[in-house]
Amino acid sequence: MARREKSVGQRTKSGRFVIGGAAFAKISAVEGISLTDAMKKRADDKRSKGLTSEEHRRAIVRSHRKEAAHFLAELNAIHAFRDGNGRSQLTFLALLAHQAEHPLNLDRLDPDEMMTAMIASFDGDEDKLDAVIRGLVA
Repeated sequence: MARREKSVGQRTKSGRFVIGGAAFAKISAVEGISLTDAMKKRADDKRSKGLTSEEHRRAIVRSHRKEAAHFLAELNAIHAFRDGNGRSQLTFLALLAHQAEHPLNLDRLDPDEMMTAMIASFDGDEDKLDAVIRGLVA
């Protein structure tokens, strides 16, 4: 895949940040990010079923992979930093997965595939990002 050329980011009058043809959200959009009640309930339900660690991991991967893809897509749209957003987003996801005892194997990451998935997710197609995350789950 051909890499997109980096362009210098510019702010619009509304405070949005524009790179190339993509306008990202204002930083104030970060403030409302939190786990939903449904996400918390599913995690509690899984814990209460007495699953083995591996069964629990697989259940989480199945039920939360799409949510993780959606979260990364939203975080990408927020685009909190002038540079390094992709690295920050991936680091955040890896730390979150590690903290939840479901580490990612970043040696499996194909940067071009990730970039394609992030671009597709920005355009509303999160399936490619879901597939990348599925491939990273250790």
